[in-house]
Formats: sequence, C-alpha cells, structure tokens
Amino acid sequence: MLFEKLSLKNRFTIGFSLTEVVITIAIVSVLAGLAVPGIMTSANNNKRISTTKQTMSLIGDALNDKLESNAVDTNAGFAQFVNVAGGGGLPYVRYITSGAQRTIDSPPNSISLCNSGTTCSFTPGVANIQALTLKNGGLLVFNTAVVFGTGANGAIPLVFDPDGELTGTGDRNAVELWLYSDGRVRTARTLVAGTTRGATNTAVVASGTADPAWLVL
Repeated sequence: MLFEKLSLKNRFTIGFSLTEVVITIAIVSVLAGLAVPGIMTSANNNKRISTTKQTMSLIGDALNDKLESNAVDTNAGFAQFVNVAGGGGLPYVRYITSGAQRTIDSPPNSISLCNSGTTCSFTPGVANIQALTLKNGGLLVFNTAVVFGTGANGAIPLVFDPDGELTGTGDRNAVELWLYSDGRVRTARTLVAGTTRGATNTAVVASGTADPAWLVL
C-alpha cells in the first residue's frame, strides 16, 4: 500500500519546473540567435554565386550567338551585343530595363567603370557608361567606349552587382567580369595570363584579392 502511494505521488511530480522550462527556452533562443544570421548570410552568398554564374554564361553566350551570325568586332565593345536604343542589331543580351542613375556596390578593386570609393555611382549615358537590369535581378554596367583590342587575349571589363543595389557602404559585393573576344568570361581574380584591353592593348594583370570574399566558382 505504501509503495502504491509513493508511486502515485511520483507519477504526479515527474516533469520540469517552471524555472527549468524558462532556462531551456532562453538557451534555445540564444542558440537560434547565433545560428540564424549565419544561415541567412550563407543563403545570400549562394544566391549571389548562382546569379553571377548565370550572368557569366549569359554574356559568354551572347558573344557566341553573335559569332554564329556575324563576326565579333574587336574594335568595338560590349554595346555590339546589346540593343539598348531599341533599334539596329539583334539583342544578344536579354534584359529588362536600361538607364537610370544608380549607386550600387563596388568590386573589391575599383576600376574606371566605378568611382574610386567603396560604392559604384554612375549615370547611364554619361562618360559612355551604360547599365542593364537583367532578368535575374542583377545590374550589369559597362563602358561603351572600351573595346576588345587586337591582342590574342583581348577583353573588356564589366561590373556586375548580383542584387542590383547598394547593400552597404564598403561591402564591395559587386564582381568585376572580363569578356574575351573568343567568348571566355573570367573574374578579375582568374584572368588569363597576357590579358589586354582597349585599342592600345593595355596589359591587365589578375589580382588575388579582386573578387568578393563570397565568390567561389
């Protein structure tokens, strides 16, 4: 009888106290607070990488599409693949809109397409700068006056911001892409040895710190 009473008592006292529950909830909240930012950063970086790869394929395919119907003019630049004005030539690069003054992220190494600060500010149509909002949400910026040149590894630079907007001063999340006259596309960190740009075939050297930290191809 005594054993039965003790068992009945224990049956109703087994469980967690209010203090234990509160402590457990607090610990879980702290752990979640630490994990969520990392998960979000990883997800954002994966989206940036995917969008950048898609854009590299897009501009490379644009050049190859033009090669099938016409020769690539090495004395011209990226504008030969884009029908920005709405007339003349096929739009090898499909985009949503063009124009509009913008401020976006700058690549780690500032180039002539951007100002010298940690952001990239420009006005399309001014100083030969043009910008395209792509279907993947990114913004592609290029200088219509910069040509491939006649070098064996002649290339033209472009700036690509995966989300098409300024995400934070100093973040430098944009990517500096280089399109070669044979259709290859490289980032500023992975340039081919002997890369040149422009009519004077100016040498361009790859830099180990020229790509954003999140970019893993």
